[in-house]
This record gives sequence, structure tokens and C-alpha cells, in this order.
Amino acid sequence: MELELARMEQSEDDLTDPSDSEDSNMGISETHWPSDPSEVKCRIHAYVAHEQEILAELLNELESEVQTNSENIIVERIKRCFRCIDDIIEYATQFLKQACLIEMRDFTGFYYEIENEAKQTIRQALTIVSTLRRGNLFHLAPSVKGLVIELDYIRILVSRKTLEQVEETLEEYGARRTHTLREIEKLFP
Repeated sequence: MELELARMEQSEDDLTDPSDSEDSNMGISETHWPSDPSEVKCRIHAYVAHEQEILAELLNELESEVQTNSENIIVERIKRCFRCIDDIIEYATQFLKQACLIEMRDFTGFYYEIENEAKQTIRQALTIVSTLRRGNLFHLAPSVKGLVIELDYIRILVSRKTLEQVEETLEEYGARRTHTLREIEKLFP
């Protein structure tokens, strides 16, 4: 566990200023990926685990504050959750590009903990949907339900065992992401 935390801290140090990055909208570029396959694999795990940690914190805040905070604060937290998902997808896309570039052959899937964390965030979001439906913010429940669907795609992505499966999942996600973005824009004009 300490090794994984050290790797995540190292990964955070490797992030660049978003304004310096040409290939990414969230602050990393292909040049910052190592060329060693085991390092590439560690890097993607660290990036995804970091974003999942942020997601878990946001969902914990949402879950505890849904009854007491203003609608604007809740909406902002939901939007931040969607941005974390976008970052995970971007990291996975960059990982896939780098894995192809270095001709990675030994990818056997993501760490089990990452998939477990994805399942946990889905459970948290479902609890929030239930709370919203019971409370006076019923109209926000569809946005969190959309978040659940997005989180399930992350769970599917991190459960893949081959690079080909990761690529297929990213392609499927990209095809339906346009529709999801339109729905989010309707919910949060």
C-alpha cells in the first residue's frame, strides 16, 4: 500500500501545467509517459487511483451534504465528479497510446483494488440518488443517475484484461459520450 502511495505521489509530481500540454486537456502529455512497460502500467494505476480518490471524496461530501447544502453547491460537486470521470478516460486514452507506442505485451489488466474502488463509487452514487429522490432535490436525481452510468463505464474499463478490450471499451464510451454530454448540458445549463 505504501508503495502504491509513493507511486501516486510520484505521478502527481510528473503532472505538468495544463497550459504546457498540447496533447491533453488535463495536464499530462505523451512525453511524460515512461517507455518501460512496467512503469507505464504503474503510472496508469496511479493516475486512475488518484482520480478515484478524488471521486470518493466528492461523493462522500455529496452524501453527507445533500440534505443541508444549497443546490448550487451540490450541482458543482456533481460537475466535478463528471470532470474526474473525463480525466480517467483521458488517462486511459493516453495509456493506450503509450502502450501501443512501446508495444506493450504484458498487460494483464488493472489492479483489483481499482475495480473495487469503482464498484464502491457506484454504490455511493446510488445512495445519493436515493437520498435525492426522497428529498426536496428530486430534480437532481437524473444527473446523479447519469453519473452512475458513467461510473459503471469506468468499472467496465478497469475490469478489462487486455489492451484490445481497453481499446474497445474506450471506443464504445466515446461513441455514447456525445449523448451523455448533451444530457449533462440539459441538466446544468
